[in-house]
Amino acid sequence: MRDGNKIFQNFLKFLNNNNSLINFLAVIIIPILAIIIPTYISNHEYTLQKETTSPIFFLQGDNFKKGKSNIKIINKGGLVTYFEFVRITYVVVTVNNKSISLEIDHNDQAGLSEMNANIDSTRKWDYIPTLQNFYPSEIYNIVLDKVKMVFPTKYSTSVDIEDYYKLSYYDYENEYHELYYRLNEEGVGEYDKTIKPKDERKNCFSNAYMSTDSVIDEDIISFYSHFQNFVDRELLQFRWRLDE
Repeated sequence: MRDGNKIFQNFLKFLNNNNSLINFLAVIIIPILAIIIPTYISNHEYTLQKETTSPIFFLQGDNFKKGKSNIKIINKGGLVTYFEFVRITYVVVTVNNKSISLEIDHNDQAGLSEMNANIDSTRKWDYIPTLQNFYPSEIYNIVLDKVKMVFPTKYSTSVDIEDYYKLSYYDYENEYHELYYRLNEEGVGEYDKTIKPKDERKNCFSNAYMSTDSVIDEDIISFYSHFQNFVDRELLQFRWRLDE
C-alpha cells in the first residue's frame, strides 16, 4: 500500500515540476490530434465507402463531330477491377430472312482493354482508338454497295448498323457488368438500355469480326480497303450457304 502511495506522490510531483510540458500538450498536441483523428476516420470511411459501392461512370468525347473518337472516362463511384472499354461497330446483313453479322472492334492504342483498374487507384482513363476519322456511315455505304453487287434483285436484302461503346468491369462483390453507351451530338456518353449483349441478339448464320489493332499504323483509307475485302469474303460465303 505504501508503494502505491509513493507512486501517486511521485506522479503529483511530476505534474508540479512539469507545468510547462503539460500546458504544451494541452495547447499544441491535443488540438492537432483533434484535427488528425477525425480526418483519419473520415478518410477511412471514404475508402470503405468506395470499396463497397457501385461505380458511377461519366463519358466525354473529344472532337467527336470531327471523327476523332477519343473519350475521357471518369468513375466517381465505387472501385472496379478488370475494366474494359471498346467502341463497336455492328452490322447485320439480312438476305431472305437469314442474317450474318459483321463486327468491328475499335481497341485502344494504349491497351486500355487490358488494364486492371484501381490497382493504382486509377479512376480516370483516356480512350484513344487505334483508328481515327472513322464514320459509321462510310461502313454502312460500303456494306450496302457490296450487298447490291453480290445479291441480285431476286433476293430480299437489308443492312442495319449500330455504333456504340461497351464498358465492362467487375464490382466490389466480384460481379461482372456490361454497360452500353452512345455519344450524343455534344459527345457526352449516354447509357443505352436497348443494346443487348451479343449472345442475346438475333441468331445469325455467322458472326465475323475484325479488330482495328491490325491497322494501327495505317490510315482510314487503308482500313476501308481491308474492310471491303473482309465484307467480300463474308458475303460470298453467305451467298454460297443460301444457294446450297
